[in-house]
Order: sequence, then structure tokens, then C-alpha cells
Amino acid sequence: MEMSPEQQAAAYRLQDEKKKSKPLAYLLWVFGLHRFYISNAVVWCLFIISLFLYVWFIRWIIDLFLINITIDNYNNDVLTDAVQKIYDYNKKKKWQTTKK
Repeated sequence: MEMSPEQQAAAYRLQDEKKKSKPLAYLLWVFGLHRFYISNAVVWCLFIISLFLYVWFIRWIIDLFLINITIDNYNNDVLTDAVQKIYDYNKKKKWQTTKK
């Protein structure tokens, strides 16, 4: 297709208006946002969803092994709080008895 010099110049002007920067795309790549910048929002959204699912799955597997430790720590904290409350109650009761 033959184009006149004016048409070629107009085509290059239109290209310049929509042109993307390669250095900016590489910078955004570091944060995983390069596909969004390139206007491929569907692929970017799928990437974010798959990343979320991957991280969630890994965390889910890790939690399988951490449940035992987490429950033990929680139960120990509950026991520590209960002992502290009883200690504080007895201390307060003793203080009130000696005050009278």
C-alpha cells in the first residue's frame, strides 16, 4: 500500500501518541505491573489472581505444619493470663485484708 509522505508523517504522529517506553516497562516489570502498562489488563489480572492463589496455597501448606505449634502457643498464653489474673486477684485480696 502506497502512502504519501503526509500520510506517513500522520501515521508516525499517531504512533508517537500511543508509543510505550521500554525502560518504563522494564521498571514496572520489577513490580509485576508491566503487563498492565502494555494495556494487556486481562493477562495482568490473571497473573495477579494466579499469584494470589499460589501464595495462598503455599501458606495453606505451611499452616498445616504450624497448627500444632500455634495452638500450643495460644493455650500457653491463655494459661499465663489465667495465672496472672489469679495472682493479681490474690494480691488485691491480701492488700484489702491487710488494709482493714
